[in-house]
Amino acid sequence: MTRTNALLYGIACLALGACSRPASSSPDAAPAASGSTAASASAHPFAYTGKLEPNPDPVADLVARTYTVTVREDLVHAGTTAGVVSWSYAAPDKPTRLATLVLPGSVSGITAFGPNGSLLAVATGPTGLVIVDAGNVARGRLDRISEAPWKPSERKGCHAAWNTRVASDRAAFVACGTGGIAEVDLSVLARPTVSRSMDVDGYVRDIAVLDASAGIAAEKASPHRLVAAAGAAGLAVVEFPPGGAPRVLSRLPTRGESRSLEVRGGIAYVADGPAGVRIVDLHDPSSPKELATFDPGTVDMARGVAVEGTTLVVCLGDSGVMAMDVSDPAKPKRVAAVDPSRAVNRATVSGKRLFAANDAGGIVVLDLSRPGELRQLHPVEGAKKP
Repeated sequence: MTRTNALLYGIACLALGACSRPASSSPDAAPAASGSTAASASAHPFAYTGKLEPNPDPVADLVARTYTVTVREDLVHAGTTAGVVSWSYAAPDKPTRLATLVLPGSVSGITAFGPNGSLLAVATGPTGLVIVDAGNVARGRLDRISEAPWKPSERKGCHAAWNTRVASDRAAFVACGTGGIAEVDLSVLARPTVSRSMDVDGYVRDIAVLDASAGIAAEKASPHRLVAAAGAAGLAVVEFPPGGAPRVLSRLPTRGESRSLEVRGGIAYVADGPAGVRIVDLHDPSSPKELATFDPGTVDMARGVAVEGTTLVVCLGDSGVMAMDVSDPAKPKRVAAVDPSRAVNRATVSGKRLFAANDAGGIVVLDLSRPGELRQLHPVEGAKKP
């Protein structure tokens, strides 16, 4: 079925009420590449200067499965099967769509960087990394700066871009699936190029930079050190020293399949797939120590995590969202849960609001001001307690 026919079929079945609930994306498959290569060219000074392309806005973009979100104040960029869709959540119960950029491949990770977060490093699975200018999003524009798909000569062994972390104005790191971790030179935004890479003997879906912002002590923190969620290989702490070969500093096996992580205050909170949650002390990156494990006892696996203060939120796919009290990271406690209508993939926090990628349901917004009484702001549905 072509993309166009698939879109028409989806719209028709929705109108007739004959569509069954879409199945969740396979937890072990890389985001699928799309046949579409439509994107807009940019007036950005570093922009790709190839053929001007239309910036289509199909209905499917508004209902496409959402895999990831990134937030800056009230501006939300959602990664979907169709590309990037940007929203204003100034009124959280009535979001306003600002712009859409169709990209080849499904978007599994977005990192905002640059002046006021006006640039986006977008991971599009097998089709690679794309740099996007979001500086004109309020005017209805998202502009592609670099080529998509990522050229083989520039991506090298980065087989599937799952997520990105920007470490400096000139360097980013990409979680590359079976390709491990890649360091990317951002000196020319129109041509992000892998400068070095490292195989960590696992399937890498997520990474975090172990710098001072992660709560690592100054003598051990570095923008060249990372921790990777490496699937069945657990956690791997690696270093990309300036001018030297990348190396593994330490490893920590996990019982499940490390899929996603967030590091706050020197503590790594890990979505460990079917094994639930792992909480790991990374104050000394060369010697990680597991503090606690937590099995949520749900039918689906832990896909993503987000942290706000002493609250850990776990994305559990078709089992919804669970809030946990981690005021003592060694003794996590479940305090509340909500179960939206679709699978919850990843989430991020802005202030006291949680924005969750709700697969075919788009974006779910939760109020975290009272973690023990989660309130769903958008769409408005009832919450359930444990």
